[in-house]
Amino acid sequence: MYTGINSKWDFTVEWRDKTKQFVENAFADPSKPAKIFCTCKKCRNEKRQNKDDVSKHLIKEGFTPFYHVWKFHGEKPPKRARTQSQQSQQSQPAGHFRAGFDNCLDDFLDANSPEEVETHEEAETPEEADTTEVPEPSTKKFYETLFAAQKPLHSLTEVTQLDVIARLMVFKSDRNLSRDGFDDLLTIIGSILPQGHLLTKNINCDLNWDELLFEDPGLQSLGDPFSEEEVCNAINLMPSDKAPGPDGYTGAFFKKCWDIIKVAIMEVVHLFGDLHAENFHWLNSANIVLLPKKEGAEEIVDYRPISLIHAIAKIIAKMLSIILGPYMDSLVSNAQSAFIKKRSIHDNFLYVKNLATRLHKSKTSAILFKLDIRKAFDNVRWDYIVDLLQKRGFPSRFRNWIVSILTTSSSRVLLNGVAGLPIRHGRGLRQGDPLSPLLFVLAIDPLAQILERATTFGLLHKLRGRRDILRTSLYADDAAVSVAPFKEDIQNLANILGNFRDATGLCTNFQKSAVAPICCEALDLDAILEDMPATRTTFPMRYLGLPLSVRCLKRRDMQHLEDKCAGKLPTWNGNLITTVGRTALVKSVIASQAIYYLTPLAMPPGTMKFIVKIERAFLWSAKDTTTGAKCNVNWELVCRPKKYGACTAHCCRPATEVDVRRVVVAMLSVAVAMLSVEVAVEMLLVEVEMLWVVVAMLWVAVAMLWVVVEMLSVAGEMLSVEVAVEML
Repeated sequence: MYTGINSKWDFTVEWRDKTKQFVENAFADPSKPAKIFCTCKKCRNEKRQNKDDVSKHLIKEGFTPFYHVWKFHGEKPPKRARTQSQQSQQSQPAGHFRAGFDNCLDDFLDANSPEEVETHEEAETPEEADTTEVPEPSTKKFYETLFAAQKPLHSLTEVTQLDVIARLMVFKSDRNLSRDGFDDLLTIIGSILPQGHLLTKNINCDLNWDELLFEDPGLQSLGDPFSEEEVCNAINLMPSDKAPGPDGYTGAFFKKCWDIIKVAIMEVVHLFGDLHAENFHWLNSANIVLLPKKEGAEEIVDYRPISLIHAIAKIIAKMLSIILGPYMDSLVSNAQSAFIKKRSIHDNFLYVKNLATRLHKSKTSAILFKLDIRKAFDNVRWDYIVDLLQKRGFPSRFRNWIVSILTTSSSRVLLNGVAGLPIRHGRGLRQGDPLSPLLFVLAIDPLAQILERATTFGLLHKLRGRRDILRTSLYADDAAVSVAPFKEDIQNLANILGNFRDATGLCTNFQKSAVAPICCEALDLDAILEDMPATRTTFPMRYLGLPLSVRCLKRRDMQHLEDKCAGKLPTWNGNLITTVGRTALVKSVIASQAIYYLTPLAMPPGTMKFIVKIERAFLWSAKDTTTGAKCNVNWELVCRPKKYGACTAHCCRPATEVDVRRVVVAMLSVAVAMLSVEVAVEMLLVEVEMLWVVVAMLWVAVAMLWVVVEMLSVAGEMLSVEVAVEML
């Protein structure tokens, strides 16, 4: 009943009769339980009562003011404008079930819209209402609908669109519905819901999972109950001094007081593990703090939002990420390197660089796309994530944990220290959540396989080469795709990205994407790239923060690195910092930036000298320039490791030497393994028909040894005598 209607016993005789009629209809179905939820002010639609008690409570107490869905029992919503055709249907017989049901469902959706909720909040209380008001005549129409359907809806409570979406996600995942079956279900629901509803807009597009080939890594252990050791390990791995969330507790509190609070923490964790997450939203909130990106920030784009998550939710997410982490290497393809142990960001860069260089040297025409995903973490769809986890073989308990974390999350924006109203999330992953990076990597990973399957089906031409080429490189939301320069391929790529956007919510921002042609001078790129409105660029281009080029880099290509390293100096007052402190700054700031470039690239000599110059000047003079008289120790000695008697100012040259040593040791281990005595004896015992295998293995061994000799020669030039002797 709406708050604008007084439902006391002395209202009218007609009202008492209608109330009794409602109770009779509610208990008319013999398949229903003997007790239903009582909607009086006292029970508040939360306690089950028998037939007589429900009738007495409703007549005596009246309906609860917050029971907004009373219209499902015959009441017309307030301020509901009906057309003439809808009013004429009220006098039609009960056989017109379809029209009556559509109207009632429209009423239900309107009542849950923001406008109707506003109306309910502003409505008068039952005590303030006019006692002469009578129910609307439309009550008869709904009772006819109930009898026609033979299923009275007597126990409904408030249902939001978000709740419906979450239930459909779990329903599809648990029932393992096929794509066609779920599409048919959504078609039926979509024919009932109003046009443009969120349900029909975002859920009715899905990937064709039958065409995607996934291996089963055996994930059944992910659904095991949480143990105290796992919770304690997650707390110990959390940072101690990071900003707290809405609860105000940092990681240091949980580490220091674990013996005191572990009983309460384990009780919460076990309740969550047993899927009792009805009230988990109280512990799954976050505060959003806006940090300025630059001085004088005035517009919203000048701020970076940071989520400060509740400590309990962060602990549970940390546990799930620790459990899921060891399986990521087998779950994610080799095209993705982000947030996976034993994979590096330089692997992606080197692969794209080597592929572009090989295509350029072989004069093979190709187009390299550097794609930008618009607000990737914020737009990924929840139903897609749950469906993906189900298809990848995740146990149902683990999927329900993920659904509980996603659907109960909320955030408040902190402005001048004051928290705003809570914002319920409907999609996306929170940045700052330990589990979000792993879920996002799993969500975007099918894109690489989709493009490979498109190549198999002939939608994309194969790139020329002696072996199959992995055309996609992914590092989180940074994607690089190589495509043959055909108009059909560009159109198909745009269609694939568009369909992937509809299914996952990950939208490609072509205005911020870049296109770099390779050996396409004789082609009409304007006509080829007509359907791809991306910015056209040339090599060298920036990819993963590094200059990507098909030729040797020159010093002007590294000018941004020199400016970046030099720009760090004016912000420090070096005269107030000791030599030990300046050494730490040189190693952690200047040298670390240069090492990121040195690992995959051959640094121009001029850039190397410039970086060493500013490192030495800041270390000895605390300025950007210095003279030899102020250098207390020879720079070559300073850069040597501590065990050789130096202070280890970690400059660029020793870092490069360490990488060379690592490669040389790896090459030597492979060569020794191939030429060991056991392998040689085994090869000599093979049959005569397999002699060609022996010859091939010997040729490979000779080639490996030649590479090792070349690497040793390079290392001999770069390393000191002591290091070279130690390496040998």
